[in-house]
Amino acid sequence: MNQTRLNITGYSFNIHLESLDPDSGQIEFDILLRVFSKLKSSFRSFIEIEFLKNETFRDLYCRKPSILESFKKETELMVLSMDIDSLQASIAPDLTEREASLFEHEVLCWKREKFNDYKEDVIYLNYHDASSVRRIVSKYNTAERIKIYKPVFDVIAYDKNYRISLLDTSGKCCGMIVPPPDIVKKQIIQPAESLGV
Repeated sequence: MNQTRLNITGYSFNIHLESLDPDSGQIEFDILLRVFSKLKSSFRSFIEIEFLKNETFRDLYCRKPSILESFKKETELMVLSMDIDSLQASIAPDLTEREASLFEHEVLCWKREKFNDYKEDVIYLNYHDASSVRRIVSKYNTAERIKIYKPVFDVIAYDKNYRISLLDTSGKCCGMIVPPPDIVKKQIIQPAESLGV
């Protein structure tokens, strides 16, 4: 593993998909793709929202709207490593500096900070803790929360035949991405009808 990849790995979150099917113990390929796709969608929305909340970036975006798409491409989530046998993956955005990068070192630091915020506010968040939920409800408006949290809730619902465990850097389980109770879920992502959509 090269030094750049080691540096990115230090920022990653690690997941393990585990089948809850006692008969087969296997996970369909479509489920694996869906989990990664929903995480990607959630993170892209998070980055876009945070980008537009940053006054400097928003001003730049007003002058050149295509800058946002370039920025999102530079922060795409990647699977840094994956153990197919155990369905464990290490996931992080590309946080390496490029020689011809669109952004300077300060922006790279911002990207790292925002990925850490994403891990804390979405992946590792205890959805059963009222103060954590209040914090994200006050941090993001309803439309923003729907874009960020609904994709994650779609893949962690209790009715799934798999669960997603969180792993530490040594590969040991350190928690699970657990769906919120229904009342909390409604607090975080109100139905689109209530938004007049």
